[in-house]
Amino acid sequence: MMKRWAYSFGMVLAALLMALPLKAQLFFRAHARIGELPPKFILVELPTESNRYRYFMQHNKEDKATKVKLANNAKMHCMVSDFSDNYTFCPVYFFNDTDQDKIIAHNFAAALRDKNLDLISALPALLTDTNYVIVYYGLPPSEVSKVSAEGVSYTAEYNDVSFNNLVAVSPSFKKLKQGLPDKAKFNAYQLSNFMNKYGFQSKEFDIEYKPLAGFYDRTLRRYYFPKKHKQ
Repeated sequence: MMKRWAYSFGMVLAALLMALPLKAQLFFRAHARIGELPPKFILVELPTESNRYRYFMQHNKEDKATKVKLANNAKMHCMVSDFSDNYTFCPVYFFNDTDQDKIIAHNFAAALRDKNLDLISALPALLTDTNYVIVYYGLPPSEVSKVSAEGVSYTAEYNDVSFNNLVAVSPSFKKLKQGLPDKAKFNAYQLSNFMNKYGFQSKEFDIEYKPLAGFYDRTLRRYYFPKKHKQ
């Protein structure tokens, strides 16, 4: 009886997993597939809050603009320190969100910064590799879905989560379709509801950062090198 119950339960569970959308199935995949290579480096996007700063300045609210800038500088400092101190899986470089177009164009010389936020004058040869991901703290990219309602087709944009987190995207800033970097943002939120010297929370603005670099580092190691990680 017990064996029959276990077999039935297993069949039901398998059916449910097969019915899940592809993205949800990837959430359950614990390790990389054969031939799925780890990123050679990552690029961490740093927020500038330039739009909000400009808005306050244009509306003669210089005090607000100054506070936004100070809060964001503190957030950027925490992000850079977190990845510099707690992420060792592969080399990490930084860039400002206002330089996205340069990153997409692979104009790294005009955008990439070191841990001191200085432009990197001599780019390492490693940066010619195309196997890398971009990481930022925020919401994942909106997905566009064509929906038909009463015979009318239209487009809807939505995010599948409502909280800020680490998000990894492709070099063209598109949501990753497979692999752990896309998965990490789900678990990280649950495991990092804490603040330390690498975290920041503004009391006045929705400017925050949860220290997730160490978690991301460990998750990548478990995903790409599970046997080595167990030893």
